[in-house]
Amino acid sequence: MSGGYRSLFYGISLLPLLAGTAYALAYSLGLAGIGAPGFTAGYWALVLQSPETWSSLFLSLAVAFAAVLLAVPAALLPVLFYSELLENPVIRYLLFLPVSVPPLTAAFMGVEWLGTGGMAARFLPGAAGVGMPSLINHYWHTGIIISLTLMSIPFLIILFWQHSRAEKLSGLVELARSLGANRIQVLFCVAVPVLLNRALPQIGLMFVFLFGSYEVPLLLGMQSPRMISVLIAQKFRKFDLADIPHAYVLTVIYAFVVGIIAWLVSRTNRGAA
Repeated sequence: MSGGYRSLFYGISLLPLLAGTAYALAYSLGLAGIGAPGFTAGYWALVLQSPETWSSLFLSLAVAFAAVLLAVPAALLPVLFYSELLENPVIRYLLFLPVSVPPLTAAFMGVEWLGTGGMAARFLPGAAGVGMPSLINHYWHTGIIISLTLMSIPFLIILFWQHSRAEKLSGLVELARSLGANRIQVLFCVAVPVLLNRALPQIGLMFVFLFGSYEVPLLLGMQSPRMISVLIAQKFRKFDLADIPHAYVLTVIYAFVVGIIAWLVSRTNRGAA
C-alpha cells in the first residue's frame, strides 16, 4: 500500500473516532451539549470519585483478561497437536460458523445453556439431580467469561492455523528436532513463541473487543458491578439529562484505556519484530 493510500485509509478510519472522542471530551467538560454550563471539571470529579467507575473498569479488564487467558491455550492445542484435522476444509468451515454468530445471539445462547434449568444442567451427568448452580448473574461473572471464551476460541484457532502455515511452523519444528531439541523445548521454545508473536496484534484487538463487549454482559451479568460498556449505555439511556455528561466522561475514559492497550500492543509487537 503506497503512502497516499495508507494516509487515506488512516484518515477514513481514524478521523471519525477522533472527532467522536473530541466531542465526548468537550461534552464532559461542559463545552458542548444541551444546556452546556461552560468549562467545568465537576463532571470528571464526580465520575472519578465514584467507586462504580473503578469497579466497572476493573471488572471489564479482568473479564477480558480471563477470557483471553482461557481462549489462547484452548486455541493453541488443536493447532499444535491436531493440525492435520485443520487441513480438512469441512473442519475449517465448521469453525467459521461460530465466528459468524452475532454477539446478541451468543448472549441468548448463554442464557439458554448456563441457567439453572438450561441445557448444560440437562446434559451434564448428575447436574440435574444435584442442582447445577446458575452461571447467569453470577458473583464471579462466570457465565460472561465462559460465553466470551467460547466466542473467541474458533477465531483464534483459525488465526493460529493461518500463522502456522505462513511461518512454515512444521519446518521450524523439524529443524529444532534435528538440532537436538526435545518435545517440550520444541513446544515452548519454538512453536508457541512463533505463533504468539505473529498473533499478538490480533490478540490485543480481541482483548479490546472483549473489554468493550456489551450484549453478553448485559444479559448474563449482574446489575452491580456492571462492565464499562453496560454502565455507559445505561447512563446514556436514562431520562435524567444530568447523567449524560457523566456518560461522556466514561466514554473518554474508555477511549483512553483502549488507546493505552493499543499502544502497548504495538510497542510489544514492534519490539518482538
